[in-house]
Amino acid sequence: SGTATGFGKILQKVHTQSTTSQTTSGATKLDVLTLSITPASSSNQILLLAQLSAYMVPSSNATSGVYIYRGSSAGSNVSHSISWINAAYNLYANHGLAIIDTPNTTSATTYHLTLARQSSGTSTVSTDGYHYSLIALELAA
Repeated sequence: SGTATGFGKILQKVHTQSTTSQTTSGATKLDVLTLSITPASSSNQILLLAQLSAYMVPSSNATSGVYIYRGSSAGSNVSHSISWINAAYNLYANHGLAIIDTPNTTSATTYHLTLARQSSGTSTVSTDGYHYSLIALELAA
């Protein structure tokens, strides 16, 4: 009685990480990491974990955004984190994301971690050579 039958069990893990310095200065979101996971069942969920420290160089305010998209970097916005500081000096913003997604498919599903400059008051946003990562864990339904 009360015995679990496998629901919530982690079936697979896909992980990607980098320390490559990447910078964006325009309005376009910069695709910094991509991974693909193929769910065993369309009812299974994907736990997504992401971490990125954004280095902001502002002209009037420091604003950065980190997003997870499904499909493409212009696809479905699964989760995001925005950092805004009314300061005119260079600084870091630590972004951590954790979200459960239900892609409803058994086809390979691609996730993108993107970095964005969120305001014209921010000159550039970069990863500045620090470690950043994206992890996908398939959870049994």
